[in-house]
Amino acid sequence: MALIESAAEATDQAEFRLALALEQDAPPDADVVSECVAEAVTLMTAAGALWRSNFGRRENQHPELVQQFRRRLSGHEEAVLAGETTYSLDPENGQQSATRIRHALREIAQDAGTSLVRLAVLRKDAVDLAATLLLVAANMAADGSANEAPEKRTATLDRTLQTIISELAARAQGVERPIDARGDVAAHHLAAALRVHVAPELLDRLEASPASERADTGCLDVAKDAWVRLAINEYVAAKALDSQLETPAYAEAFDGLHGASLEGATNLICGARLLGRPSAFLHRRAWGHQTTGLTYALEAYIAGVRGDPASLAQAQLITLTRLIRTITAIAMLELRRDAKLPTNGRPKH
Repeated sequence: MALIESAAEATDQAEFRLALALEQDAPPDADVVSECVAEAVTLMTAAGALWRSNFGRRENQHPELVQQFRRRLSGHEEAVLAGETTYSLDPENGQQSATRIRHALREIAQDAGTSLVRLAVLRKDAVDLAATLLLVAANMAADGSANEAPEKRTATLDRTLQTIISELAARAQGVERPIDARGDVAAHHLAAALRVHVAPELLDRLEASPASERADTGCLDVAKDAWVRLAINEYVAAKALDSQLETPAYAEAFDGLHGASLEGATNLICGARLLGRPSAFLHRRAWGHQTTGLTYALEAYIAGVRGDPASLAQAQLITLTRLIRTITAIAMLELRRDAKLPTNGRPKH
């Protein structure tokens, strides 16, 4: 019972510290950062002690807990570097984890025969809550707020994205018409996007060296060509869906597809702090996410043409999301190429 009470107190303190950090208006200081880290450590320690008490682990033997925590943080960072998410945090995630931990602790207190499954679920939620606290601390340490730590938008980024989107719009005009009158433009290009191929070895070369020594200009060109072909299909599909909806799914926030793509990619790149490290972008993981997302988009579109209007809107939103992430990947290649060229146009050594 003492361990249960200790875990409950650690959970309450972690949730309180998280809410306090995310809600404060004043700029954070070093004390707030260290307090968030301390609460994360206390929570992890309490969860580990509860686990050991039921399964006989010695005090210094908790490698599974440590590895689970590392995987949780690494998974988040990989999603950021693949352009799937940013460092922006939703406080509800931590609150939900805290609620589930308290529920599990009540069940454990009432049942002497604590199950492995129940403790495993509790440990997962403790890891999630502790990881959220650490991400909050990282945001603040990066001179941001607890909620986010975006990079500053630059004129170079705006020019790069404007050029990419204008090129996509121009090239899309030549392929957006159906082969015959019976053709379905949106379905054709969603399916075509799924068929765009790029060699995994090429994407591996892009990630082979953080300093991009092994990613020569030819490699960047081939990768860009694949991403552009994918983006054109996504652009045409998203635009074709405009005519099938009374109001485009993105119309509430943006005037058109160009603006939605530009602002979406800008927010993603700055929010994920990718602008200053384009060579760190994980192209192979990003490409895999495209396949999954486009499959969902095609399934939603099929449901939509069978009579569900909400599914058509969902198909457009998913397609736009994939387009924004494809534009992000292209921008990473362009920024990476620019970083290798000095003002005289000759490659850096």
